[in-house]
Amino acid sequence: MTPMTKDRVLEAPVETAPAPAPAAAPSPARDETAIAAAIALQNQLKGGASWFFWIVALSVINSLIVLFQGQWTFAIGLGITQVIDEIGLALADGAGNPGAIMAGAFVMDLLAASVFVLFGVFARQRKSWAFITGMALYAIDGLIFLVAGDVLSVGFHVFGLWGIFGGLRACRAINAAEKRPVAPSATAA
Repeated sequence: MTPMTKDRVLEAPVETAPAPAPAAAPSPARDETAIAAAIALQNQLKGGASWFFWIVALSVINSLIVLFQGQWTFAIGLGITQVIDEIGLALADGAGNPGAIMAGAFVMDLLAASVFVLFGVFARQRKSWAFITGMALYAIDGLIFLVAGDVLSVGFHVFGLWGIFGGLRACRAINAAEKRPVAPSATAA
């Protein structure tokens, strides 16, 4: 017997066929793995792009050390800024106003270094050309140290290039993943 309420008979629920299972929904473990891989690529991209900022920072510090007549510099800075500093020192020696000449050399150092700041900014925006062009110019810059026989600075240039190259690989992987078509979701209907 079925219960009754206000002249209505409640009927037993009618059994229906079970709903079909969703089509191959990605497992949570696979989603977590994909998220972890995406985060790792983003970190690698940022790490590669950050090399440009480190190169700039150490180059500017090197130039300030020369400007204030220090006796040492960082090996990883730009060779071109060191060439500019040496030219400034040579011109300032015996000049009537050596401070103005060294200040001018420092401004030129900042201009040269600012190019690498731009590479870093565009590299963080996932522009492959920034990585490639920055690597090419940094490799050419390393030739200055090779000619000068500064093996330690050449080694740091190679190490820096390897770090930037890691960012380029990540940049290409992220950009390629964005271009792949996304499979329709099993829950979207």
